[in-house]
Amino acid sequence: MKIGFSATRLLGYSAIVWCIATVPAGAQTRHEIIRGRVTTDSGRPVSGATVRAQRAPDRAVRSVSTDSAGAYSINWPDGTGDYLVSVSAAGLPPVSRRLTRAAGAADSVLVFDALLTNRPRVW
Repeated sequence: MKIGFSATRLLGYSAIVWCIATVPAGAQTRHEIIRGRVTTDSGRPVSGATVRAQRAPDRAVRSVSTDSAGAYSINWPDGTGDYLVSVSAAGLPPVSRRLTRAAGAADSVLVFDALLTNRPRVW
């Protein structure tokens, strides 16, 4: 009876362990929450606004409506830290922003307070 590992088998196991250990931390998912408040330029909350978050890189989408205080929260149990968030409401022009989690950041809450206004935007 032969006991032990052959050099080929040991090399194969080493390669598998190396591949697993070198997966970049940015590729890992984590529980994340995107939250914020939607208001007008006069400071009034926008109730019933649609907030849409598209996750990169797979383009999965989640949408919610704001409450009477203009607040919203989108739960991502398998977040990637990279989102395009769009906000729209009847009678007001939409606004979008890319939200990204900073590399190495421990925080799992991304905040986007959106201002919807009919006034021209100056960037």
